[in-house]
Amino acid sequence: MFERLLVSGGGLVVRERATGAVIGSSSFYEYNEAARDIVVGYTFLARRCWGGLFNRELKALMLEHAFKFVDRVWFHVAVTNFRSQRAMENVGATLSHHVVRESGGVTAEFIHYYIDRPSTMKPKPAERAESSVVKQR
Repeated sequence: MFERLLVSGGGLVVRERATGAVIGSSSFYEYNEAARDIVVGYTFLARRCWGGLFNRELKALMLEHAFKFVDRVWFHVAVTNFRSQRAMENVGATLSHHVVRESGGVTAEFIHYYIDRPSTMKPKPAERAESSVVKQR
């Protein structure tokens, strides 16, 4: 799974601003140029960063970046991941639907949430989101 995200160019490293320490990762994937949407997910943070502002700040930064190129950002959350479901509610995501799908070679049930680009935020002209993702190696 992680190798696929790295190869796609959508994998991101999360660093703590105060220390510079790597505290996790996240990714952009399944960019759909025609629908002007993308998925944010596979976010993993160090346990000490759970339940605080780290995930909220990370999602805010990723949404701000994504909305320069797309109108809707999706989140796929495992039906058993109650912590991430609460996090989606905390960032203002709307529950869309449940789906059974394959992820990393495993078939599981997911809940799909979305957030639409605020009408006050102007998108850039049609550009490919992949070309704008900052890669850190």
